Amino acid sequence: MVNEEMDSTTKSYRHDLVIITDAIEDINYRLERLYDVIETGKLNLDDVVVRIRELQRQQQGLQAKRVEIESHIPDRKVELADIGTISY
Repeated sequence: MVNEEMDSTTKSYRHDLVIITDAIEDINYRLERLYDVIETGKLNLDDVVVRIRELQRQQQGLQAKRVEIESHIPDRKVELADIGTISY
């Protein structure tokens, strides 16, 4: 049961990590689009600075959460005990 619980928890962390990574990639894409608009002169920096700062704050929060989640996922695989060893 302990092995199953550990495996389930790790899967949950990995799932959360995928969701956060996708959200960071989306924010990076949005920021790139905003930077392109500024570079091409279609909009002035003053017109989009608030949105850029908001996206950057979201990005920093997600990156911090990703680091936290990654710290809960073991770097190496733990060898799980078999039922024979436990019952002996």
